[in-house]
Amino acid sequence: MLAQVDNDFRGEAPLSAAEAAITVLDGVRAGAWRILVGEDAKMTDAAARQPEAADDYAELFNAAAEQSTAQTPER
Repeated sequence: MLAQVDNDFRGEAPLSAAEAAITVLDGVRAGAWRILVGEDAKMTDAAARQPEAADDYAELFNAAAEQSTAQTPER
């Protein structure tokens, strides 16, 4: 079961390790002090900057689930 989860994650990840590394290295070269890799990181960062919304875990979870569903390719 764990092997299947691992294979699914690697095969369906919205961003490859190489793409993530490029994003990080480009940010470092540009002198960025905050480097966000992936849409989930951007969404989490935005939510954390709105303290009144950050405590609404159900809303955060639903937004993350919607984002994940929108990015998942159909089989």
